[in-house]
Amino acid sequence: MAVLAAALLLPSAASATPMPAVFGPPLQKYVQDMSQPTQTVVGDFDQDNKRDIAAVSRNGQINNQSFDIALIKGDGFGNFIAPTSVGTPDGLVRIAVGEFNGDTDPDLAVSLNASGQVLIFTGAAGMTFNAGPTLTLSGVGSTPFGIAVGQFNGDSDADLAVADNGGGQVELFTGAAGAAFTGPATVSVTRVRSTSRPATSTATRTRTWPSPISATTRSRS
Repeated sequence: MAVLAAALLLPSAASATPMPAVFGPPLQKYVQDMSQPTQTVVGDFDQDNKRDIAAVSRNGQINNQSFDIALIKGDGFGNFIAPTSVGTPDGLVRIAVGEFNGDTDPDLAVSLNASGQVLIFTGAAGMTFNAGPTLTLSGVGSTPFGIAVGQFNGDSDADLAVADNGGGQVELFTGAAGAAFTGPATVSVTRVRSTSRPATSTATRTRTWPSPISATTRSRS
């Protein structure tokens, strides 16, 4: 019995061999709807306990404002229906999901790179979204990029941290009831380059060479 228990506990050589991850071809594509998609997020946007997808695009459909935000409903089995859209100005680069107005519907924050703004959309029943406040970054030439959602000041309202790529800083917006935000406060991000050279090691390495081979002379008769 002890031998059998040990055999069950110890992994076999076959089980210890790492198995390569294998992925099949994409199940569905929506390339006809988004010309320059930049990011996707996952959430239950219609409250049916099935995961949906929201994606943003720099330019949804050429020469119009459709599908700058694409909403793709999932059925829980890896299948998705044709997307619906939320129209915005072109130039979206990032998207984040949060709860900004205190209800149970997920809300969206998207960064609009072209105008230095973050757009808030509050979720409603049936996978619909309503335009909320527009948050303007403080720096001259600000270009918002990544967005993080969190509770930074200890209350129960979600706050936003926005990477200002053009301004070289992070801008913080404090959330309040009803998807309201105040700020931004800014945190500078500077790149520090060291001008000092690394210390030279004092350790030395010795190498032993073989003894020289003595030459033998031949006597000529």
